[in-house]
Amino acid sequence: MKPDFAAAYLTRGHLYRLRGQYELAAASYEKAAALRPDSGQTAFDLGLLDFLRGQYAAAADDFARANHPDSVRRYSVLWLYLARARSGQAMSSISGQADSGTDEDHWPAPLFQFYLGKLTEEEVRHAAASTDAEADRGQRCEADFYIGELRLVQGDASTARKLLEQSRTECPETFIEYEIAPVELKRLDGQAALVQKPASQ
Repeated sequence: MKPDFAAAYLTRGHLYRLRGQYELAAASYEKAAALRPDSGQTAFDLGLLDFLRGQYAAAADDFARANHPDSVRRYSVLWLYLARARSGQAMSSISGQADSGTDEDHWPAPLFQFYLGKLTEEEVRHAAASTDAEADRGQRCEADFYIGELRLVQGDASTARKLLEQSRTECPETFIEYEIAPVELKRLDGQAALVQKPASQ
């Protein structure tokens, strides 16, 4: 009905992504990007899709573009760091990336401070706690997920698995982390199976 409506392609891409139909999602996102090449939101969603597909270098390129000033994605700096780490690129500190636009006095600023080595895991968890039940659930879920992702980058698969399992249980279904945690756990299962597989004679 309105073929130049970029948001419609973006929404369709998101729905395809949730169904695991990644090729169809990519086609919709690319159409949205063609219509709105300056959209940080579209770049961010493409980054998530590439990350889900294990295409980490492409995801890093996407997340770098998501730092465009019109981006509403406050987490793109963390995802850029994780995608670069997983692709084997040099891991510059997240402080060297574009400003996240995050208020330093509010969540998710403690996650950035943790990735910079300025807060401990315990301090992040303390900061995640809230008297608001909905905020408390969401922030605890994100704490587990992003701490788990960093542990995975650092080679601590056992701790990463535990935290990703917790985030899968805690996260609201509308959260990106709820979508990605099972994919990460499946990858960990696949890696474990390869390690345990006996060498062929």
